[in-house]
Amino acid sequence: MADDGHVVNEAGALLAACCAGLVVMQVLFEMRNAEQSRQDLAQLSTESLTHLQRTRLESGLRRRESMRESRRLNLVLAIGILLASAELMHGFGHYLAPQHGALSASHTDDHDELVSDGDSQAGS
Repeated sequence: MADDGHVVNEAGALLAACCAGLVVMQVLFEMRNAEQSRQDLAQLSTESLTHLQRTRLESGLRRRESMRESRRLNLVLAIGILLASAELMHGFGHYLAPQHGALSASHTDDHDELVSDGDSQAGS
């Protein structure tokens, strides 16, 4: 069986990789919203809009900007927490899972003793 501390270390590295995926997703979200905002601003610059159309476009711009700021803040907070957890798991995994690892080591020692006894009896 794999060392439990090693498994925790690997899980921490996997969690850090997932954080990188979250950053990529956020960049794609930002790019899509930026393009939509550019299109809305281009429409706002035309004079053929009615007051209602202009109000809806401005409202959409404000809503998207608010949503973007909120999502960005939430993502930064989530990534910070996840990366701190990942680093603790990756760097200190062998300390975080010592009890089960100690049991496994004890079990391995017992197994080694049994094998050693069997070898010495077979040689007799």
